[in-house]
Amino acid sequence: MISAHICNTGSPAVAWRCRSELRLLWFTYLLHSLVLPAWIGALVNLFKLTNFQHVEQQEMPDYRISMPILASHHQWLLNTAIATTFMMMAAWGTLYSGAGYAIGAGTVLWWVYRMGKGLWALVRQEPLPALLK
Repeated sequence: MISAHICNTGSPAVAWRCRSELRLLWFTYLLHSLVLPAWIGALVNLFKLTNFQHVEQQEMPDYRISMPILASHHQWLLNTAIATTFMMMAAWGTLYSGAGYAIGAGTVLWWVYRMGKGLWALVRQEPLPALLK
């Protein structure tokens, strides 16, 4: 599960760092799945995206192979957390009119879809699109 083929390239130090990044990614998926600590996971995702931007500017060719896949998952989770928060705020704000129930239910279904698609792509070690698809 964690000893992924995307981490089997380059030096042992790069492979070790890649595997630790994968473990952190699994942990952030767990935080997002538990809903309440999802914002802790979102902060980790934001930090890692900033870190990946710094790594991209450095000369680390071995690490650049796995970096786009890992970064796409962090971006996916961050986009999911932000969009879910805004959609749930809209649902709460329109709850009195009855539309909030539909918006809330749609948001929950969309969130389950995003989490499932992200986890499935992580298991298959594929990148995710950066947009809210």
